[in-house]
Amino acid sequence: MSLSLTWRTRALAISPASGYAEALLVLAKSRNELSQVESGLRIVGQLLRQSGDFRAVLREKSQAPGERMERIKPLLGAGIPSLVASHILLMMQHGQENLLGEMIEHYLARVAASRQTVPAEVFTVVPLDEQRTERMERALSAYMGQPVKVHNMLNESLLGGVFIKLGNEIIDYSVRTRLKNLRSAMTAVVTSLGMERIEHTTD
Repeated sequence: MSLSLTWRTRALAISPASGYAEALLVLAKSRNELSQVESGLRIVGQLLRQSGDFRAVLREKSQAPGERMERIKPLLGAGIPSLVASHILLMMQHGQENLLGEMIEHYLARVAASRQTVPAEVFTVVPLDEQRTERMERALSAYMGQPVKVHNMLNESLLGGVFIKLGNEIIDYSVRTRLKNLRSAMTAVVTSLGMERIEHTTD
């Protein structure tokens, strides 16, 4: 049985998202590209969360999968492994592109389990240097009670601080959220004092 046929058979044999993840894992292992595929999937996951253009093209049913793939490639960037691009195309061909995010989660979880580490996606405005990454890993490992591997992702909308996805937990110390919380607190104070009904007038 060819690798391509094995890929499709495995993808359809289990639940759809986990099936595609397992199939991709098998191919990545066979080509010794586990880390490259992991990095590529993290980039795709970030695009799914942050790029409306990416999501729109991905789900545009009026175009054939191959045409959509050509439009997606510039958004993915040159560094995306061919295995990742081929897997996205396969899912589109089967009309299951809506499972892409779930498939990515399954793949990352399986890779982390094989390494006996907990993956942490750490979002910052500027890249973490090696020293800060190591300090973050030590702190999160102590918090979790097991080794944590940090994957730094950039997100300028945070304004500052850090946003962490650690397994099923969210740790949000971003400036954006602190400002949002401050705004909510001030709104509550103003409302409780009835100040929202006071109008400033001038002669």
